[in-house]
Amino acid sequence: MGENSGTENIATDKPPQSLFLRILDRIRAEQKLASAKRHTFYSFIALGGSLAIFLAACAAVQSEFVRTELIKILSLIISDPAEIVANWQDFGLFVIESLPVAALVGFFFSLWALLGSAKYTAKYITETISAQRKIRRQLRLN
Repeated sequence: MGENSGTENIATDKPPQSLFLRILDRIRAEQKLASAKRHTFYSFIALGGSLAIFLAACAAVQSEFVRTELIKILSLIISDPAEIVANWQDFGLFVIESLPVAALVGFFFSLWALLGSAKYTAKYITETISAQRKIRRQLRLN
């Protein structure tokens, strides 16, 4: 009776259902944390790439503005506004024709990519922090 009573108790006792649910919840939280960390890593790479492209586009726009001498054309507004008002249609067309459209399109596209990758980086950083907090909370409860 002394030997069997100890093993019978262990064999017949089932772990509480709440323990099983807590283990599953912890596994899900760990999986979510791993996924969020992976996404955060890739979004940082995308952010770095889009930042590099944005800086290159900024340099291209600046060099195109210098090349087209658009700044000198626009300085006419300050130096001779009466002449510009008199010939505003011709001046407007001239300014539009001298705009570096390809460089501006590249600039705005790279700005869009930079802002998008910054948005997703912030999202995944938030998810990572949230998953870490959930795991810490679970550890405190146990």
